[in-house]
Amino acid sequence: MYLFFMTRMTAYFNKVGWPANAPTDEQERKEFIASLHKQKTELFMALIEKKLLPLRPGVAKLVTICSLSFIQFVYL
Repeated sequence: MYLFFMTRMTAYFNKVGWPANAPTDEQERKEFIASLHKQKTELFMALIEKKLLPLRPGVAKLVTICSLSFIQFVYL
């Protein structure tokens, strides 16, 4: 998921322009994107923990079934 986010954000910034505070060095830009991803994940998890972002229909049931059946799953 992280690689997808990094690729997508880099392509977006390359298309529309990088933020004024973004670094110009390629490695530093990767670190900049990584920091954005970390920040996004923290905000997203806070929304989930506060129950401000409801699950899509059927997701809770699917998670329960998989957990009870010891089926590994990945959510996106």
